[in-house]
Amino acid sequence: METFTTRNGQWLTVRPLTEDDAPLLVDLFRRLSPNSRYQRFHIPMEHVSDETIWQGASDMAHVDQINQVALIALLASDEGEQVAIAVARAHRQPGGTEAEAAIVVRDDFQSQGVGRQMLGYLVNAAVAVGITTFKGYVQADNHQMLHLLQTIGLQYSQHIEHAEAYVLIQLHEVPAKGSAGAVPPRR
Repeated sequence: METFTTRNGQWLTVRPLTEDDAPLLVDLFRRLSPNSRYQRFHIPMEHVSDETIWQGASDMAHVDQINQVALIALLASDEGEQVAIAVARAHRQPGGTEAEAAIVVRDDFQSQGVGRQMLGYLVNAAVAVGITTFKGYVQADNHQMLHLLQTIGLQYSQHIEHAEAYVLIQLHEVPAKGSAGAVPPRR
């Protein structure tokens, strides 16, 4: 388990996603704007049935942390409940070294350094299980993600296909940061 602070000073806890997190994923999905849903899933998802949301959350929460690496960022609410703020995941074919990767951050936490932190933690978790490359599509108008790729310090290539950028990212361990700009002391 890791912790970091957002640019506006909120503490988040990051840990591996578990089967018990399906309700947190449902809540996160419901809090995403239509644009954030589109940026993440690449299709319009404005009117989705509760059954579909729950099935998708249940499927996403089943990870083995070897071929499907997934992390969740949580905020403790005023009532002491954990609230999902972001999810980062990578999925590879068994035995492969390339994985499709995706990150989603709740709208009210975007531009707070959460995506950068989650990508760093996801890279480290992936490298630890032998994944060497992330691949995936990014909407060409997803300027935040494209900017993140340019500034995270990982070698990557991209080419535009229609309205999407196909991205390949070469992985190496990323130093953990305790906040949006400071490296935490060693514990």
